[in-house]
Amino acid sequence: MATSFTLIPEDVAQFIIEKIDSVAQLEALLLLRDNPQQQWDVAAVAKRLYIDDEQAGKVLARLRARHCFKRTVGA
Repeated sequence: MATSFTLIPEDVAQFIIEKIDSVAQLEALLLLRDNPQQQWDVAAVAKRLYIDDEQAGKVLARLRARHCFKRTVGA
């Protein structure tokens, strides 16, 4: 009898397919999720992901445009 299983749940795989274009985007989203109390700006994300500020800004803008997180000001 053959056993079949998926390492990534179907809904998670579909989210990644629809919303994530790069490893940097996935890493940024995981960073934000794992540290919700932290107030992240572009420079802080860039530093943690070892990318430049311009790339981090593009990564965050793309994730926000795809409604992966909400931006809060002064929260």
